Amino acid sequence: IIGAATTLLGSQGRLQGNEHGELVGAICDEARRMDRLIANILDMARVSSGGLALAQDWVPLEEVVGAALEHLDAKLAGREVRLDLPADLPFAWIDSVLFEHLLVNLVENAVDHAGGAGPIEISARVAGESLEVRVADHGAGLPVANREALFERFTRGPRARGGGVGLGLAICRAVARAHGGDVVAEDRPGGGALFRVVVPLSRDEAAEAPAGQADQGEWAGGGCG
Repeated sequence: IIGAATTLLGSQGRLQGNEHGELVGAICDEARRMDRLIANILDMARVSSGGLALAQDWVPLEEVVGAALEHLDAKLAGREVRLDLPADLPFAWIDSVLFEHLLVNLVENAVDHAGGAGPIEISARVAGESLEVRVADHGAGLPVANREALFERFTRGPRARGGGVGLGLAICRAVARAHGGDVVAEDRPGGGALFRVVVPLSRDEAAEAPAGQADQGEWAGGGCG
């Protein structure tokens, strides 16, 4: 950001139109990335201090997904996103701001690790007494060894792009568990990575459910597999 801004300041009109636009675009892209990075660091500080309080309400999931995709509009430019959100999905008892942040991190993670390979898939279904949301990609898939380590703070995958610090998935799990649910990493049928977020549908179950109880049942719908 500093380098691009300094070049703009020093050019004094000497840059061609496309060069000027490229520098401005770089500043915007890097500022957005810094914004997400700082948000992750602040959220992790809240998690570490026990201050991750939820402001839950009954929320239509499609609105939260739409807000997350709008937040990533620049990063998803030119990328196909496939949605499978049934019209009869019940409202979710969630903190919409934190859950949006969870989805932003999962989608950004999919884009960064899948590279230019195929679409990003976001789907949801009711699984027993829980709501299950899936984010999948068509990339090279997950490392076989110790996938649980992906959710540890400051851990980055072998194909991660530069610029991150390895907090995104740790925050996803912290947010999911604060809702009484969990998030797990799996292989996507047909290739790629798949992350399943499971949270209780019931307000009482969300308050009482122990962390780490992600449903392991069969996926009956379309979208991710």
